[in-house]
Amino acid sequence: MPCNMKTGDKNLDDPTIRQNLEDAANSAPADPQHPGYRDEVAGYCGTADCSVNPGDVNVSEPGNMRTGDVLEYHTHLNAGLPSLIPGQKNYIYVEDPSGQDKRSAAKRPVPSYVVGPNSIWRNTPDGKGGVTSKCFQRWSNSSSGCQ
Repeated sequence: MPCNMKTGDKNLDDPTIRQNLEDAANSAPADPQHPGYRDEVAGYCGTADCSVNPGDVNVSEPGNMRTGDVLEYHTHLNAGLPSLIPGQKNYIYVEDPSGQDKRSAAKRPVPSYVVGPNSIWRNTPDGKGGVTSKCFQRWSNSSSGCQ
């Protein structure tokens, strides 16, 4: 399915940056201990490429921002699956950014994106210690995501 390139977001609608972001998200490896789950990946993206830092099924860290990077990202590709977080066995992973995702995004100099199977959430620092969040459909002609 083709990417939704009519989001109104300057980074998601830029063909080069969007391809770099999609390539980075699609590089998330299968988790070797949990069949059917993928490890999160995180990094920073610019027009040249995206850095890719694998984590585990629950968390990943973006590493250092490089010159020319315009966004930070990480994945939530296990959305819809039962949680593997200890003590949260009745929890289902979601595409939305967590509270920790928003707190981290508030401290960054660039917007942070959370890439899920059907949507991409942008968290933009608001200058007051918080973020404004907006959800975009990941795929063209799709009504999945952003619920």
